[in-house]
Amino acid sequence: MRRQRDNSELLSGSILKHVFRLALPMIVAFMFVTSYHFIDRYFVSQLGDVATAAIGMAFIVQMVVIAIGVGVGSGVNSYIARNLGAGDEETAKSTVKHAFYLAAGIGTVLGIAGLILQKPLFRMLGAEGELLELIVAYLTIIFIFTPV
Repeated sequence: MRRQRDNSELLSGSILKHVFRLALPMIVAFMFVTSYHFIDRYFVSQLGDVATAAIGMAFIVQMVVIAIGVGVGSGVNSYIARNLGAGDEETAKSTVKHAFYLAAGIGTVLGIAGLILQKPLFRMLGAEGELLELIVAYLTIIFIFTPV
C-alpha cells in the first residue's frame, strides 16, 4: 500500500538550509571522530614522541576505514530514500535489513585485512622498530572491533 508523504517542505525554502539540515548528522559524526582522535592523541602524547607519531600514522588508516563506512552508508541511505520516495516501503525495509549484513561483512573483511596487512603497509610507509610495534599494538585493537 502506498502512502503519500508531504514533501512540500523540501520543495520550498532555501536550498542551502535544506542541504545543511540533511548534512548536519554527518558533520556531527565527523566532529565526534575528530575529537576522539584529538583526545586520544593528548593522552598518548604523555607517553612520548614515538607514541604520538604512532597514533598519527594510525589515524590515516582509521580515516580510510571510516570513509569506506560513510561511503557505503551514504549509498544505502540514498537507495532507501529513493524507494521510500517511490512508495516502495517493502524494498526499503528489505534494504535496511540487508544493509546490516553488508555493514557486518565489510567490517569483518576490513578488520581481517587490517590485521593481516597493517605491518607490511606501515613498513612500506617507513615505520620500523618501536614506532612500528606501537602502530600495530594500537591498530590491532581498532581492527578487532571494526566489525562492531
